[in-house]
Amino acid sequence: MSERQKQILDIVKGNPNVLQTELAERFGVRRETIYRDMKKLVDAGILSRSESDKKCTWKVVKKF
Repeated sequence: MSERQKQILDIVKGNPNVLQTELAERFGVRRETIYRDMKKLVDAGILSRSESDKKCTWKVVKKF
């Protein structure tokens, strides 16, 4: 797990409604980079995503 992925998890714990675009701005990378980081975390079972019609909520499922 990269340092950025660890930081993403810390941010999600504090703000489960954080947007990928917000994370991209914070880290100075493209949204696609954050998407890939978060997808790896979801695929590893560490992060989960729930969607509604209006917003997405992230949840850290496992300790890291």
